Amino acid sequence: MLKEILENERLHIHAYYDHLTHCKNRYALEEFLKESKNRWENKENVNLLITLFDIDDFKLYNDQYSHLGGDFCLKYD
Repeated sequence: MLKEILENERLHIHAYYDHLTHCKNRYALEEFLKESKNRWENKENVNLLITLFDIDDFKLYNDQYSHLGGDFCLKYD
């Protein structure tokens, strides 16, 4: 049973988080927005803050340092 719980947790992490940056991914965002919309429609107290990042011209970095260099730049340890 513990093995099954750990496997489910591993699958959840792979489904909701980017493996490189450890940030939540688009699927996690969509689920969060659905849940927030439901809470808002039920008139629950909802405070919402969403932050999105876009790195301008990151392709130039990848072109100069390779995709491995770009991955290293984005990697969170």
